[in-house]
Amino acid sequence: PAVEVAGDAAHGCRLVPGLPCAWGKVAFGEVSACQMKATGKLYACKKLNKKRLKKRKGYEGAMVEKRILEKVHSRFIVSLAYAFQTKEELCLVMTIMNGGDLKY
Repeated sequence: PAVEVAGDAAHGCRLVPGLPCAWGKVAFGEVSACQMKATGKLYACKKLNKKRLKKRKGYEGAMVEKRILEKVHSRFIVSLAYAFQTKEELCLVMTIMNGGDLKY
């Protein structure tokens, strides 16, 4: 299904009203709001920069993360809803877990 990623115009995206563009930074990119066009359902989109992945040899780790999220079904772990790529980024679209943060 087509997913419209919320973010800045540089990503060819539109903002989701009332939500910040970027929710957080990750090693190879950022996590931001994402909305499915057809239903309006909100998701979290982890955008991983391909150049950073290549430079830091993180591509395999990103693919392992994708495969794990595809297979794991738990109320304690986010689920992978969609995955797609643009010219510059790999995008993992996941369910939103309010207050979910592993930084202590």
